[in-house]
Amino acid sequence: MFKEKLNIINSPVTYILIDSSKRVNYLGEKNKVPVEIYPDAINYVKEELIKLNAKEIVLRQAVNKAGPVITENGNLILDVSFKNITQTLEKRIKSIPGVIESGLFIGYNVEIIE
Repeated sequence: MFKEKLNIINSPVTYILIDSSKRVNYLGEKNKVPVEIYPDAINYVKEELIKLNAKEIVLRQAVNKAGPVITENGNLILDVSFKNITQTLEKRIKSIPGVIESGLFIGYNVEIIE
């Protein structure tokens, strides 16, 4: 998420290729919002996400190894379901100390190709 956003802000236009399974009527309809966090902040971040109306928070687990997924930057990923994803939610998530980035891409210059 962090490096993807670095690429987006350094590109005049970003193209995102999707198939029909990715189309939704509203954000959060099918998938949880991934939130990359600094490992030592996990408990604090969870408490703050609950204050933002998170319904469910799950530490993403690895598939082919024991334990959680570790990002290329050594961080953890929380998969979070929200009651409502607003235009301001991304900024509110990122304002929590310990959050590196979120999987929301609100307000970025992207073109979706299906």
